[in-house]
Amino acid sequence: MKKRFSSDVVKNPDPATDLSIPPLKGVYVLLLRLETPLKTSIGFLGPVELPCGIYAYVGSARGPGGLRARVSRHLGKVKSLKWHIDYVTSSPQARIEALVYAETLEDLEAPISMKLGNSLCFKYSLKGFGSTDKRSETHLFKCMCSLEECVREASKTLQEFNLKVKTCKL
Repeated sequence: MKKRFSSDVVKNPDPATDLSIPPLKGVYVLLLRLETPLKTSIGFLGPVELPCGIYAYVGSARGPGGLRARVSRHLGKVKSLKWHIDYVTSSPQARIEALVYAETLEDLEAPISMKLGNSLCFKYSLKGFGSTDKRSETHLFKCMCSLEECVREASKTLQEFNLKVKTCKL
């Protein structure tokens, strides 16, 4: 049985069919694992190499379908490569493991990224990743702690913005 992260856990969501991830605007931290190093070219960032390990990506869902639609997109392997994170999530060696999210109308993606970057569990990974339209250095972080500790730290960071945070294993 998979270990749960908190008492406010959404159980085994399949965002395409499970209504527990809301179709509302919000902010999220996607935690994913690269089983092997990823070498790819990412839009204007050009050629990059990400070592294997756990990563956290800070994103927002402000369009139609909100959080549910955005997470469903991230879970799909076949998609048009629109955002930097698409180049990672479409890779066969990437496995999304957890999601930390909160409903909000506020644009908190950049402030959450800046705060997460100051945490002991996270280290800036790739300058400019996911942040070309924001004031933050990056939205992709290498997790330096266990997955469970990174989920707790991401949850704590979102709570510092007075958000009602939910977590789930994917």
